[in-house]
Amino acid sequence: MTSSSALRRITTALVLAGGLWCAPGMASAQAGAPATQPQYGTFGLDTDGEDKTARPGDGFFRFANGTWIDRTEIPADKPGYSLRAAMTDLTEKRLHEMMEQAAASAPADPVKLDEKVGAFYKSFMDEARIEQLGAKPLDSELAAVRAATTRPAIAALMGRNNMDFEGTLFNFGIDNDFSRSIKFNDVKEINDKFVAEYVKESVALNKAGFKRTKQTKEATVPEDLYKALRKKPVAGKFFDSLANGYKNEFIELVESAKKQETRDQRIQKVVALCSEGVKLNDKYKKVKSEK
Repeated sequence: MTSSSALRRITTALVLAGGLWCAPGMASAQAGAPATQPQYGTFGLDTDGEDKTARPGDGFFRFANGTWIDRTEIPADKPGYSLRAAMTDLTEKRLHEMMEQAAASAPADPVKLDEKVGAFYKSFMDEARIEQLGAKPLDSELAAVRAATTRPAIAALMGRNNMDFEGTLFNFGIDNDFSRSIKFNDVKEINDKFVAEYVKESVALNKAGFKRTKQTKEATVPEDLYKALRKKPVAGKFFDSLANGYKNEFIELVESAKKQETRDQRIQKVVALCSEGVKLNDKYKKVKSEK
């Protein structure tokens, strides 16, 4: 199975997940199921995850999450973990089970929505059939590409990206320019002429190859961190060799500590990493590259 076919299969599975969640056949089957108790506490809040020994005024994050953090082990395949990540894992597991169940009973000629979902998922998971067909299922798509011989025809073909599973050579989207943005509080405030000029200026800058230079703030080293690094010449030399962005990662780690004890521990960690010639997030980058 090629990487492109695998990617399309994953994309389709995610799309199917949304449709399957609302499939009426499955919804009705579960309608009579008894309500379950909240997973956390009696009202959905994990009070057992609180650290009752921490004072909320000193560090509310530790007070609210400390016990959960201490007892939760980060999975080996992840650089970090949270309730949101756990929820995502559980949701994906449940959706996978639902799609597998739908595929197991999907008829050859599906009619109901859940039957169509099952048949569609099953067809994309049939690796032997996919390899047997090769590129043949793409014949109609390739024919449409060959038939698009004019710019308007190509543009129309590219626009299909918004309506089906196919990709295109170009994508478009809207994002904020945080250094220069326009805010409208009401549709009546929009000045069409002004917006048009703004868009034309943006297009001209893109055509000219304009690129905004990212400014990295100067690294201001706290006195206690500075003194600790000077006590270890190797660590201090490595820290001094870093670009401001990497220095700031260490500095923000220290400055974000709420308690002096935590701050001291983090300073020791920074000195230890710098003594080994390791930047703060190197271990995460290594995990990502290995994947």
